Amino acid sequence: TTGYHAWTLLANAYVDLGTYKGITPYVGAGLGGVYMKWDDLNNTIGPGFDQSGTITHSGTSDWRFAYALMAGASYAVNHRLSVDLGYRYKHISGGRMFEYASATGPGFDRAINVHEVRAGLRYKFGETHQPYTPPPPVYEPPVVYK
Repeated sequence: TTGYHAWTLLANAYVDLGTYKGITPYVGAGLGGVYMKWDDLNNTIGPGFDQSGTITHSGTSDWRFAYALMAGASYAVNHRLSVDLGYRYKHISGGRMFEYASATGPGFDRAINVHEVRAGLRYKFGETHQPYTPPPPVYEPPVVYK
């Protein structure tokens, strides 16, 4: 068995699709990379074969291309705080998992697809945008002709 650790670095862009009764749906996309570090793979071959025993393949580490697609909605609790619920699909391109070992070749994965449901809070710091209110009308006396 084996495992991996991954650090993701994405540049994301989001677009709000309007606000309807306090709910703001959005979509987004991201591009970037993932640093993948695979643990060593211990490959055990059972007794009765020529190469029985455990062979250890050294895990690899490298940068891979990644992209993400997001969608969700936020609900404004007040003018500063919103509750957010979203989905993110992340695709990590394939690459080498482990190196050569005695009498065996290296291992590769095709790609990794990650599906996430995410929930969180958004807080707006600083000034908040208030809806535009026009200034009160200026009184102008009526024009009287003589």
